[in-house]
Amino acid sequence: MLLFTSTCYLTHLISQRSGSSLVDLSKITVVNTFTLAPDWTIEILSPDQSQTRVVLNILHCLAHGTQMGWLIDPEEELVFVYFADRTLAVFATPGDPIPSPAFAQPFSVTVGQVFGWLEE
Repeated sequence: MLLFTSTCYLTHLISQRSGSSLVDLSKITVVNTFTLAPDWTIEILSPDQSQTRVVLNILHCLAHGTQMGWLIDPEEELVFVYFADRTLAVFATPGDPIPSPAFAQPFSVTVGQVFGWLEE
């Protein structure tokens, strides 16, 4: 049985339950293990996390059907985008649009917007 972490699953829960980008996360129960890969995984690196471990989590999700993974590094103000074919792109300029999976179109966000939200 394949298992995924709850951080890998949160975006999937939001997209499946709400159909909206505005969700009250306190009303969502997140399980610790599950057997479905999310459509899209977004990880925000915290200072006490191992970047290697977070990348391995994203790669695990991609290997099992996830369409795209983002790794947001607040300290360096970088967004790493991992595509389904395991290619990687790095976005650092505030005006750069960050790619999103096809199912999420026409959702659009820039590097500057992401880090602006994190500062709020």
